[in-house]
Amino acid sequence: MPPKFFIDDSLILPPFSRPKEVVIERGPNIQPLPTRGPIEDFAESSIILKIGDNITTDDILPAGAKVLPLRFKDPDKFQRIQQGDQLTIKDIRNRLKENGFLKVENEVSDGLKQREKEILLSGGLLNHTRDRKAHGTY
Repeated sequence: MPPKFFIDDSLILPPFSRPKEVVIERGPNIQPLPTRGPIEDFAESSIILKIGDNITTDDILPAGAKVLPLRFKDPDKFQRIQQGDQLTIKDIRNRLKENGFLKVENEVSDGLKQREKEILLSGGLLNHTRDRKAHGTY
């Protein structure tokens, strides 16, 4: 092990001192990320895939960004759902604010931390960061 590692950060540029003057130029096939509002209070979806542990991307493709992983506290409840079942999640906003548990035909918990709950309630990390910066809490 060398006594010291050489770090070359000469290619890292500091943030521009006047960010309002920055213009982002995109090619014709590059679009800005879409924005959205806060999370809705109701969600409904079908089970598109049911799998156990030790999975690979080969097991889940094509998943895309619209797949929500659910983890069950009770393995018996996991056994009761089947591919094609329609699940409904109600009162999402209040449940995330209270304790992070969502009621979905079976009780489900992602064990969300406070920051993760705030990000979900904002409608995503981009909205959360923008809101915190606007309120001076970032």
